[in-house]
Parts: sequence; C-alpha cells; structure tokens
Amino acid sequence: MDYDLVIRDGRILDGTGNPWFRADIGIRAGRISFLGHIAGQVESTKLLSASRLIVCPGFVDIHSHSDRTLIFQPKATSSLLQGITTQAIGNCGSSMAPITAKNRHQMVRRLTAGSGRKARVSWKTMKEYLARLRRQGIGENIAPFVGHGTIRSAVLGPEGEGGEKVDLSEQEIRRMGVLLDKAMYEGAMGLSTGLTYPPGRNATTEEIVRLCKVVAKGGGVYLTHIRNEGDYVIEAVREAIVINERSTVPVNIAHHKAWGKKNWGKVRNTLKLMEEARERGLEVTCDVYPYDRAGVSLLLRRIFAPERDVDLKQLLRRLADPYQFEGIREEVVKRIAADREKADHRKKQLQRRGVASPRSEIPGTAVIVHSKSQPNLLGKNLSEIARLAKKDWITAARDLVVADRGETKMAGYMNEEDVESAIASPISMISTDCSSHETPPDKRAAATHPRTYGTYPRLLARYVKERKILSLPQAIRKITSYPATVLKQRDRGLIRPGMWADIVVFDERRICDRSTFAQPTLPPRGIVYVMVNGKIAVDRGNPTGVLAGKILSLKSASCN
Repeated sequence: MDYDLVIRDGRILDGTGNPWFRADIGIRAGRISFLGHIAGQVESTKLLSASRLIVCPGFVDIHSHSDRTLIFQPKATSSLLQGITTQAIGNCGSSMAPITAKNRHQMVRRLTAGSGRKARVSWKTMKEYLARLRRQGIGENIAPFVGHGTIRSAVLGPEGEGGEKVDLSEQEIRRMGVLLDKAMYEGAMGLSTGLTYPPGRNATTEEIVRLCKVVAKGGGVYLTHIRNEGDYVIEAVREAIVINERSTVPVNIAHHKAWGKKNWGKVRNTLKLMEEARERGLEVTCDVYPYDRAGVSLLLRRIFAPERDVDLKQLLRRLADPYQFEGIREEVVKRIAADREKADHRKKQLQRRGVASPRSEIPGTAVIVHSKSQPNLLGKNLSEIARLAKKDWITAARDLVVADRGETKMAGYMNEEDVESAIASPISMISTDCSSHETPPDKRAAATHPRTYGTYPRLLARYVKERKILSLPQAIRKITSYPATVLKQRDRGLIRPGMWADIVVFDERRICDRSTFAQPTLPPRGIVYVMVNGKIAVDRGNPTGVLAGKILSLKSASCN
C-alpha cells in the first residue's frame, strides 16, 4: 500500500493516557491511514525512522494570542518548534473581528502595535478575517474565538468612548448578541472574556450570562480570563461557575493561578470548587502554563509608557535627565490617581450588581525577573526595592530602568506549589498564553515570556521527568486529546486511523526548554519532527516553512 509519509518503529503515546506501544504509522492525504506493523518493503514518498523516539499527537494550545501575529508571521515558528500543531486564538476577550465604526481605530492600532509595520485592516467580520488567513496560509491549525471585549467595543466603543458603561440597555445587549451569533455562524467556536481588561472589566455577570446563552445555542465553548486572579480569585471562579450553570455553556478557566503571597494556596480551593461543580454536572475545566511567573513586561513600559506608540528610546533619555524626570514623575502620579479613581468607581457600580471587583494596585505584586545591572533584585517587587534603596518607588523604578538601559523585566509572581497543584489536577490542561512568531520579538520594544518558546518541553522535562508531577502518558493526554475534546475536535488529538496527522516525534531523553527571562527566544531541545495535517513542518529540529494549517470549526471537525 502506498503512503505519502511513513513513521517507522516509534513508541506511540496515542493521547489517551495509556502506556506506549510500538508501531508504524502510514499517512495519506493528510490523515493517519494505517497504525500497526507495516511488513516488508514500504512504498512511500517519505520514510522517517522513529526508533527510540516517542510519537504522539500534535500539541493543542487552548490559550494563545496569535490573532495579530499570524497576519504578519503566518508560519508560527515559535509554536511549531515546541510541538504545537493547533492553537486557539481570540482569547482574553480580544479577537481581530468584528470591526465597526465604533472600534475600528482601536483595532487598527492593535494590529500594528509593536510590529513596526503598516497594515491595512481589510476585514470587518469574522468571515473576512478568517478568509484573509486562508488566502495567505497558516503554519498551524487555529481554533478561532470571538472576544467579548471586541464585541463590546464594537457596540459601545472603547473605554472612555462608551465601553466603560456598566449598566447596558436591552438594545445594547441584543446588538452584542447579534454580533456574537453572526461571528459564530461565520466560524468562531465560541466566546472569550477578559474580565480584568478594558472594556470587559465593566461587564456584569448578567451580561456575560446573556451572551453565553447565545454561545450555548450555537453549540460553542466559553473561555474566560476570570475577573480576578489575586485577592478575589475564589469569588471570580465562583462567578465563572455561575455563568456556566445559568447559560449551560461549557466553560474553561484560562491560565489558572493565584497572584501574590497572601493568596498562595487558594488554587487548591478553586480547583475544589471546579471539581465540585463537575460533580453537579457542570462542564468546567481550566488550563495552566508550567511557570511560576506570569505575564512579563518591560518595567519601562509598565510604569512609564503604558501607551503602545511611545518612543521608548526617547523616553529613556528623558528619564535619565533629572529635570525631565520630575515632569514624568508628575505624569505617573496623576495617571495612577486617575486609574484608581476609575477603578473605585467601577468597583462600586459592579458591587451594586452583585459582582466582586478588586481595586487597582500599583505597583502591585509583579516582581523583577531580569536585570543586568542588579540581579540581586530578582524576585522583589517595586515596593521592596524602594525600601532597600530608601527611595520612593517611582524613583527606584527609574533608577533601575536607566541602569538596565530599558531592558528591566517584571512578571507576576505565583507559588510553585500552586502551579504543581494546577498541573496535577485531572481537570486541567496546558497552555502557553502567548503569541507565535517567525522571528524573535525586538527585546527593546517588548518583553517576551520564555513560555513563548518553551511551554511544552518544559512540562515534559520539569514536571514529568524531574518533579514527577505527571507520568508521561498523563502529560501527553493533557496537551493533546483533552484540549482537542474541550474544543470539540473529534478527529484530532489522538493517534488513530482516520485522524488528521498532526504528530510530534520527540526524544524523551533530550527534551527540555532552554528559554529564560534573560534569553526568552532560545528554542527547545528534543523535538525531532512535527507534522501538521500530514506535512512535515519541523524536520530534525528545523522549521520547513510549510503552511499546512487549517481553520477549525464547530460545524465540521475541520474545514479550510
């Protein structure tokens, strides 16, 4: 029998969680057509030896942010190099469609922010956005979601232009529901929320329930960045469960964690809440990334330049000038005071509607994760650094940024035991919470988290081989068939005849992540081959550049 591709003599971990077995895989027309022992001479265009290697389904990233980067860098190299063959996009309430006159300017700015490129936003609808991706080709499969924040701004405008509104009229909610229903008809697999981000943070529980009923009617899925991951994390998880219960839509809680030392240990309580909800028949799941540091940012941008279009080099020169710094300090103080006032107002409005909402916390719980000039400050937040330096925190931040020439990095701080609890939970799966790239991001303009290049190899090296939190078959299930099932993709995530041939071949002995906060774009070791829909996307550790990805949907297991 002829095959387009044969993988010979591999140890198969099929994605079910079962132990490995040895077999050959024959691939034809993008799908697995044979699984077993191919006797005699093999007739194939390509023959790959997997002797002493693990062969498993391609990794499914249920929480990525590649909506924008796929427009400029469709090969998704950073994801492929760590074994990802499918990524869900449109997370945290933010998608690249729909676009109306209300949010068009904001969406154009978002598309071009940090890219150094000019781009014409030639689409308005989800259908047109997905058609754009199909025309240019994509390196991985994508599962598109529509963002609640995008829909909200499409109806109301961004915050400051209407999006800050808490109490919506019946007409406004209906208009949001119409846009959501249309986006799902055109290919979105469900709704995502970012309830800590503008404008989604202004939404009441009732608003989300109403929209999730639209998702449930369309057979979709709800992915949520919950309202708080710190002091109110337990209340936020309860809110997600209430939304699930009242709308009947399956809910996945994104990148589950508990910020700040005073909240360490709460993850055990929130996981218990989810497990109890499942015992009551509610379809609640979560994902987690295998790091104890959260979203990374440049200290320079985080404190002194939250606007994306600021010239960072010029700002750094201004900070170094004592006279100009005083003016900048006043700007920072005024901005923080204004942000706190708005947050307190929003908190009161939401409390009237029964929603627990935290107040703004600056400088917050983020800690230094990279500093060339003062590595002794790693793991300390700005308040602690200010006390050590006997300065106010704004001056301490300025001094550190200037000494590091703008490259100081901060990130959220979690507890390793909480991370391990989340990884070990039977209801969790693994995600990256990052964007894919062909070329490494400019470290002077943006901070890159090491998970961008290292998430899945890190899981297999640290939490399987070293920490033994999971067995290898359990880990493979968490990154293949389990997220594929949550995304309702019945013909992906398993090594079985008839399944699409999204496959990873790796060396169990060598696999590891190499990316760090100092060098976040180092590719991992041990990934030998990656196949997307039967095409070789990574060949002996090197990307081939093939654009073999498909756009997945709910209506059929996959379409393109």
